[in-house]
Amino acid sequence: MNWIALEHLLDHTPRSRPVTLNPSLDHAELRQQALRLAAGLRNRGVARLAVHLEDAAELAVALLGAWRAGVTVLLPADLQPASRARLAHQADLWLTDLVGDVRLSELFAEPVEGAKLDLDGCRLLLCTSGSSGEPKLIEKRLRQLANEVETLEACWGADLGDACVIASVAAQHIYGLLFRVLWPLCAGRPFLRRAQPFSEDIQLASRQHPRFCWVASPALLKRMGDNLDWPALRSVRRVFSSGGALDAEAAQRLEQRLGQLPTEIYGSSETGGIAWRQGGKLWHPFDGVQLSQDEQGALRVASPCLPPGHIEQTADAARIEADGRFELLGRLDRIVKLEEKRISLTMLEAALNEHPFVSDTRLGVINENRAYLAALVALSEAGLHALRNGGRRALTETLRKHLAKHCEALALPRRWRLVTRLP
Repeated sequence: MNWIALEHLLDHTPRSRPVTLNPSLDHAELRQQALRLAAGLRNRGVARLAVHLEDAAELAVALLGAWRAGVTVLLPADLQPASRARLAHQADLWLTDLVGDVRLSELFAEPVEGAKLDLDGCRLLLCTSGSSGEPKLIEKRLRQLANEVETLEACWGADLGDACVIASVAAQHIYGLLFRVLWPLCAGRPFLRRAQPFSEDIQLASRQHPRFCWVASPALLKRMGDNLDWPALRSVRRVFSSGGALDAEAAQRLEQRLGQLPTEIYGSSETGGIAWRQGGKLWHPFDGVQLSQDEQGALRVASPCLPPGHIEQTADAARIEADGRFELLGRLDRIVKLEEKRISLTMLEAALNEHPFVSDTRLGVINENRAYLAALVALSEAGLHALRNGGRRALTETLRKHLAKHCEALALPRRWRLVTRLP
C-alpha cells in the first residue's frame, strides 16, 4: 500500500488514490476541500470547532482542514440538548448535520497552501463519560493518533491490502475514528461514508467489493444470524470488534461461518489501543505498551498513544501473565457498555434525581438476549401522587422523556421498579 503518514496527508497529492466510494472522493479532492475549509475557518477566527457528522469523508475533511488552520476539534459523543449545553463553552462553532448548525460547504474559501501538520500542535478533544458521571474531555495530540495508526498498519496492514473498510460503528468515538477514517486515509484504503448499522447492510456492502474488512461492535456481531449468505462473506479479510467483550459463543459461531475468529481490540478514549486478542481470554499488548497495576489490581498503562511520560490509570481489574499477556477481570467503577457506547450510571441517576417525581434512584444492567438498563426508583410525594392519579405507564413515560434529554435512546431504562424508598 502507498502509506502516507498522518501529518503529511495535506502536503502530498498522490494520483489515483481513492478515499471513499459511492459517491467517490479521491485524495486530491479531499486535500483541496480540507485546504478550503482551513481558509474559511481562519477567515472566521474560529479557535475551537465542534464536529458531529455522519459522513466519514466529511469528517475527514473537517479534521484535516481544522488542523491545518490551527483549530482544535471537539468530537461530541452525541447531540443531545443536555450534552450540547454542557459543551457550549468549549466550541466557537458547531459543524453538524442538524438544521441550524453550519454545513461544511458554507465554510469553504480560497484554499490555503498545503503543508505538513504539526504533530504536537494539532489537538483533538474527545468527549466520554468520567467515573463521576460528568462528561470528560480527553485531549489527543496528532502525534498520539499518528503513532496509533502506524501501530495498526504494522499489525494488520499486510493482511488487509486494499480491502474496503466497511463499518457499523460511529466515527465520533476513538475506535471508529481510527479504524474507519484515519487508518484507511493513511493506508490508501477506501472506506464507506456511512456506518452500516445492521447485519443485512454489512452483507449488502460486502457483496459490492471483492476485498473488504469489517469494523464492528460486539453487539452487531452477536446479532448476525443464519439469514445471511455466509459462504459469500467468507472472503472478509479481517473482522475487528471493539467497545466491549465479545462472548466466546458468538466468536465461535463467527469462526465456523467465516473461517476466522474476530480480532478484538481493547482500549479506551483515554488510553488509545492497549491490546488485542483473537479468541481465548488473554490479551496481547500492542508494541510499546507498558502495563502495571495499582494496589487494587487495576491496570495502569503507558504507551505511544499517551503523552510522553504519562501513565493512565484505568478502572479495569486484570491478571497479568509472566509473558505480558493479561486477562480482564471486570470494572471497578460504574461505567457500563451498551452496544459500543460507554454509559455512566452515576450521571443517569443524577439526571433522574433532578425530576420532582424522584427522591432517589439506582440503575443497573440486565443481560438477557441484549444488555439493557433497569431503574429502581424511589418516588417523592409528587411522584406518588402522579402514580395514584395517572398510573404507572404515564409516570414511567414522563421519566423516560425527562431522561431522553440527557442520553441516547439505548441508555433509557427498559424496566422500571417503583418504590417508596430504596432498600
